Amino acid sequence: MSIHATAFDALPIQVWTARPDGTLDYVNPAVTDYFCVTAASVLAHGWKNLCHPHDLIEAVQRWASALQTGEPYEVEFRLLRGADRQYRWHVARAFPVRDGSGTVTGWVGTNTDVDFIKRAQEQGQATAARAQMARERFRLLLSQAPVAITVTEGPEHRVELSNWRARQIVGGRNVEGLTLAEAFPHLAGHESMKRLDQAYRTGERLEDREVAFELDRDGDGVLEPCWFDTTVEPLRDAGGAVSGLMVVSVELTATVLARREVERLLAERAAVLENLPDGVIITDAAGRITFVNRRAEALHGCALLDVPPEHYAEAYSLYTESGEPHPFDELPLARAILRDEVVTGGRWRIRRSDGSEVLAQGDAQPLWSADGHKIGAVVVVREVTP
Repeated sequence: MSIHATAFDALPIQVWTARPDGTLDYVNPAVTDYFCVTAASVLAHGWKNLCHPHDLIEAVQRWASALQTGEPYEVEFRLLRGADRQYRWHVARAFPVRDGSGTVTGWVGTNTDVDFIKRAQEQGQATAARAQMARERFRLLLSQAPVAITVTEGPEHRVELSNWRARQIVGGRNVEGLTLAEAFPHLAGHESMKRLDQAYRTGERLEDREVAFELDRDGDGVLEPCWFDTTVEPLRDAGGAVSGLMVVSVELTATVLARREVERLLAERAAVLENLPDGVIITDAAGRITFVNRRAEALHGCALLDVPPEHYAEAYSLYTESGEPHPFDELPLARAILRDEVVTGGRWRIRRSDGSEVLAQGDAQPLWSADGHKIGAVVVVREVTP
């Protein structure tokens, strides 16, 4: 994962990646800036030092479950913002990245600050029972909120309020006074519109994650793909009947596109490396094996991932040319990752599980990011005739 993690450096959202066992191996600058900590501190301790003690147990349990099942991870918890040392609610999500065989090779995750949504929801629930003065204050609060908020009235969902962020999403257009069907005719029949009808009809609060839309952002008829987290909060009149809806939206388009770009890069890398005539094995910054191409698997008779340097020789049955157990720290790949050496022409013997042996020769070197950080190592292996 870390080989392409620098693609996230310029993103304004909090992005992190982890190895298959869940160990963090990258956080982008948005993480370190938000929490006022170093990347090394987060990688060493994870989120435990930043998570509210009351939320930690559930977060750890859900992460452990995701690692075991390979299903996407999602949890809400409070994290300690560095600037004011205040705990703020976040939604953390992580998605597994898989190789061609379906094996999880890492995780890409994001943390999204949703503290304002929490407070807006609480405010919205209280507002329904307040006087008109409180309702106007609530309107002012929503109009200035940094997340997209739309308030509708009636079963036809006529827009009563569309705050600055909601207008920004659609190119600055003011849709107040229009029904949602009039403002966005291309969304007729979309599942999101059916969900609004459901919330109005039942009075249930609804939450939908990573909803895909196509929006005419500029009013020119050109539809652009986008993704949102949405919360629909029914608003009630003095008698308790549902009179409207508050729709809170957090745009995830940058997150989704970044994740897809990483998946594309990984797929491109795998396609190139899988078709090389030589075997290729790649590790992460800690030396754990993250990739083995088909030729390397054929040479060794196996393709074991997440193997640390001290177990290279044992896991892959590697011996010296004379047939003695190979010291792990003298293997070319181990020398590259542990001592930053560039190794050429290294030789060793492979004993495969079927009893056959191969004399191998390989070149290894460490891998460096653009800013000079070691992000892994690679060895290129070929069979040689004794």
